Amino acid sequence: MLRKTVNASLLFFFSTVLFYSCGKKKEEIKTSLDYSTEKEFSSSESDFNTVFKDVDEAMDINDDSQTNLRSLATSCVTKGNVTLYPDSAVGNYTSYLEIDFSTTCTDASFKNRSGKVLVFYSGKRITGDFKDSVIFSSFKLDGKTVSGYSITKQTAATNDEWDFDIYVNGKITTTSNEVITYEANRQRKHSGLSTRFNFTDDKFVITGSASGKNSKGDLVSSEIVTPVVINGSCLETYYRIPVEGKVTFKNNTKNITRSLDYGSGTCDREVTIITNDGNSFKWSL
Repeated sequence: MLRKTVNASLLFFFSTVLFYSCGKKKEEIKTSLDYSTEKEFSSSESDFNTVFKDVDEAMDINDDSQTNLRSLATSCVTKGNVTLYPDSAVGNYTSYLEIDFSTTCTDASFKNRSGKVLVFYSGKRITGDFKDSVIFSSFKLDGKTVSGYSITKQTAATNDEWDFDIYVNGKITTTSNEVITYEANRQRKHSGLSTRFNFTDDKFVITGSASGKNSKGDLVSSEIVTPVVINGSCLETYYRIPVEGKVTFKNNTKNITRSLDYGSGTCDREVTIITNDGNSFKWSL
């Protein structure tokens, strides 16, 4: 049965919402501070999450013979550009599918795609034994070249919740040939699945960490120190707003640490940014 998995890839999209949205400061930000670590990690996470979202939608097609349901945003993934190879064993996987963006596509979140995404997988999410490995073939997102791979393993499944471990080892090459490397381990719990057509009761709980290098070659990292929670009841046009949790960003080369605190559960669109010197200010998403 097809389940509502729209935006299941929101495991860290909230960072991009913060640094690339039209949010307004409630207190004056220190414009001299270098926010490249947060921005580039957020952008990299968002790029890979876009791929995860596409894979989720392709798996909807694989799990169910019905038309792919996408009620929140126009999708770039349809039966027309997903080719299934259900009995083609590759390594530890029993099947694979190909998402072909040979016809360039831009979805409702304004992400432009070209190239191919290859997904090697076994099992199904609805039976709790799903696992996959994703690789890229000349794949570009908004002109940036995305390379590397990801591995997802489902760790639990009930009628109402799916849990996953997600590992990403990737590289983003920008349109100006700057290189960002990115490695992440995430744990994602997605609940509210028993009400198939009701997105407002969906809940995402995300934990994990990431590390890599920014475009300047600095060693950088991030850690979710308090689980980040995203509620469907805080649904916005193309994304959901985080309502609680805390994330720490570090530029280990420059010894800079900053934290993002999303609060304690209130759907108020506010986040507190805590700087290296202990000062803080509010940001409205």
